[in-house]
Amino acid sequence: MDPSSIILIDHDQKSHHVVGSVAVDTTTLAVVPPTTTAAAAVAVASSSSSSYKDIEMTCNKMTDLNAVSTNAPAAAIASAAVATVGAAAVLSEAMIAASTAVVATAVLSQVATTTPTTDDTSHQAKQENSTTATTATANTTTATSIQKQPLEDILHQYVVPVYKHATIAQMHESIEKLDQLLYHIEYECSNPHSGRAPGFETNTLLTTDLLTGRIWSPYYPYETLRNLGGGVVPLPSPASALKCYRDIRQAWVERLKFEEERQQRLSNQESLHKEQNFCSCIATWDHCKHRTLIHIDLANQVLEQNMVQESSKQVTTKMLLHKNNQTSPFSSWDEMYMDPETSCPSQDDMEYASQVPIRFLRDRDDYISIYCQMAFQCQTSIKVCTSYLFADDPAHRYILLDLLPHMAAVKGVQVDILVDLMTVESAIMKSALRPATNTNQTNTTAATKANNSKITNISFLEHLPPNTPGFDNAKNIPKSALAFLQQLVNTACTIPQDKFKVRWWCARDGETKYRIKNHAKCSVFDEQVAFIGGSNLVPTVKSATSDCDLLVQGHDIVRHIHDTFLFLWNGMDDEALSSMPRQEEQVATLEEEEEEKKTENFDTTSLNTTHKNKENEKDVVPPRLSNTTMIPEDYVWDDPDCRVSFVRSSPTSDGEDAILRAVLGAIHTAKVSITMCMGHCNIPASFTAALAQACERGVQVRLMVNSLYSNDLRGGQRDLFLSLHHLMTAAPKVQVYTTDLLRHKPCVEQQQPAFLHSKYVVVDHEWSAVGSWNLWTRAAFYEMEHELLIYSTKVASYLEGKFDKESNTMAIRLQSPDQCLPGNGFCPKGCYLCEGYGPFFVNPSPLSSSSLPVDESK
Repeated sequence: MDPSSIILIDHDQKSHHVVGSVAVDTTTLAVVPPTTTAAAAVAVASSSSSSYKDIEMTCNKMTDLNAVSTNAPAAAIASAAVATVGAAAVLSEAMIAASTAVVATAVLSQVATTTPTTDDTSHQAKQENSTTATTATANTTTATSIQKQPLEDILHQYVVPVYKHATIAQMHESIEKLDQLLYHIEYECSNPHSGRAPGFETNTLLTTDLLTGRIWSPYYPYETLRNLGGGVVPLPSPASALKCYRDIRQAWVERLKFEEERQQRLSNQESLHKEQNFCSCIATWDHCKHRTLIHIDLANQVLEQNMVQESSKQVTTKMLLHKNNQTSPFSSWDEMYMDPETSCPSQDDMEYASQVPIRFLRDRDDYISIYCQMAFQCQTSIKVCTSYLFADDPAHRYILLDLLPHMAAVKGVQVDILVDLMTVESAIMKSALRPATNTNQTNTTAATKANNSKITNISFLEHLPPNTPGFDNAKNIPKSALAFLQQLVNTACTIPQDKFKVRWWCARDGETKYRIKNHAKCSVFDEQVAFIGGSNLVPTVKSATSDCDLLVQGHDIVRHIHDTFLFLWNGMDDEALSSMPRQEEQVATLEEEEEEKKTENFDTTSLNTTHKNKENEKDVVPPRLSNTTMIPEDYVWDDPDCRVSFVRSSPTSDGEDAILRAVLGAIHTAKVSITMCMGHCNIPASFTAALAQACERGVQVRLMVNSLYSNDLRGGQRDLFLSLHHLMTAAPKVQVYTTDLLRHKPCVEQQQPAFLHSKYVVVDHEWSAVGSWNLWTRAAFYEMEHELLIYSTKVASYLEGKFDKESNTMAIRLQSPDQCLPGNGFCPKGCYLCEGYGPFFVNPSPLSSSSLPVDESK
């Protein structure tokens, strides 16, 4: 039966109300409000081919199904009628009275079929209906657990080839194959809104959607999406995939036009400098010598823009509404952080845990070696939180398919892995785009080398500690990210007692309903030690030596990182959410708990950790767990005696950013120096003002950022350089460095610099902020982050040395604000791929024409 012909009815003793319906036209979705009164009975089509017995058996077994909220009045009785063209099924009053919840759409859709044409086919249909009904009731955990996700077969069947160093003919072939994929998604998926994952645009989705089985539950300050478990990878809806693939097609067509014009100029012996008609997001990729699959890179840019677009539009609308009510040249959000007296906490007011050991993880191989060492010594639990997973990275596959499953299955360690669902949806849509030379390879001997380093994608295997699991399940390269994700889920299902769990983080803003991205990264071992920093699970080959991650020990700090993981983890737990109080009750409870903790002289406002002695108010070192099973007492730390505070940001449409406030507080008190490196960046107006004031006080300010030559994303480049133009104009003494093509060896061909994925701030050679937080506006509205605030001259010295080395070898210093203008080399001219976030940065000069225009509807 086609799900588009279902009608659901809410039945009580007095009247019938239409709960929801879908038009027969499969391309249209129409939801009728519960207040709409229908006729006294449901008019259905002609005779039913399904017996009452089959339907009654199905519905009676589904009475405990949590398809929708069951908080209806006790007198209300759920009922349903299923209608198709030429066939119908009507539920008896006795069966209706026995049902306590609305029967799942997906189950009922399996019960009815179209009218048979012969007696034989009628008998066969009855047998199939009975079998289907029994099968459908086998799993009553969720309504969506029995829905087939329509994209799955299509993504496997209709593969789009992408070529290295693609010729014009090969580009045309890729676009033609993409058109075929678009056609089959549009015409083979009867319900464009089906699929477990909600897609990148959620502000119009119902809180409880009977048609898809999706339920958004309050989880202050968010709404989280339930029913994402069950051993299945959540796939995007066909509607979401169509939009993304159409945008990818647009970018590919623009790249094709660029290549055709370039070939024409070459044949006519014309100068290639006329290529400035195209935005650098489309044109400038030739420097990526080892990343020759330009079309997959372009697809990645499109998907990243699609992920953030709804948030950007909602924030823009909110900011413009506030702008109409004020005369300040700054946005209402920037005004929140302008006044250092009221908006930024003093470091003296924040409390730090003492005697916290910290070790920097030098590079990718060092990171993985110590990671495996910590994991292999675990006895109770391993908690992993990551934003991205990379199926083509052997280290990701080894940790997720060999190391952690071994710890769960053989040693009985509880392994919990939390992955952001938005990035999973993006990876799944890229699964249809595959290198044309890709075969089902079974080895990883072809090493990919990091820039200016001996590190390769498989060199970590030489540094694994003794007795760690072999490189077995990870050695086979998956055909796609979807295949890898399904292998990960299947691995979890094979390990008994739920010792290996995978959950997908999916939440939206409680007010405007746009998706929130979990960008936080950490791994916690036995609640004793933690990895925290910028890396997604492990550093990539491209950022093998240019990321920044820490190993941290100390019961209080690690416990707060662990508790923050649990906050995110429990948001995806059906049982935890079903027992959650209403939002207003939850807020009241949190306020009461906070007041109680304050009376105990324990500060929780920024998740910091130092206890106070009630008599003399001096710091008292808290008791520490024994760590001898994890790390030897003679272990060499970069600093064994740091003072550390842990801060988690909770982005919403209000734009509150606890990390930004903490960093601004340090900037405002700087006396000597400020050193910053940001993997992704644009400088908010409040931060520009703080840096300008610091320069006026005689503070040396240095900043290093990625340019298009090293950054893996083009989406933030335009905002970045427009903000740098503002910064260098307001504070000319600020030293701004950006990555450039490596020209330090004149006889060697220009090389692409490493990707600066580090995110750190150092103030006065003693205070540092390190973690996953990027200094850009979207962090306050869209991306959840983890950050360590550290008092340590040794940590500060290490980071400043790192800055000196990378700025000298990979970057150039910008000499004028004009270098940051659109089209002047670093700042893109402007197109969909580099469209800015929100209304925070305006173009300082008229925007040149672009073959891929900025979305004017924003």
